[in-house]
Amino acid sequence: MASHDMLTVTNGEHTIEVSRKAFDAFYAGQGYAEQDGTPKADDGPTVPALKAALEAAGVEYPKAARKPELLALFATIPPVEKSEE
Repeated sequence: MASHDMLTVTNGEHTIEVSRKAFDAFYAGQGYAEQDGTPKADDGPTVPALKAALEAAGVEYPKAARKPELLALFATIPPVEKSEE
């Protein structure tokens, strides 16, 4: 496969080159987005960061959950009030 047939994709933590077919079948659902060389707007926390926050808060989630599901669960976590010292 020639390099022009490959896409550069990122999930905010990892940047990899994959085929269009692999991206459509797997990586898009794992929170990866195409990287076209121009900076993209921040689309929020990454899937690993969301999972870590949910685990720290004691919230259970399906291990195969995708970003929209994780964001919905994350929204249910009450904010932590800062104590005044």
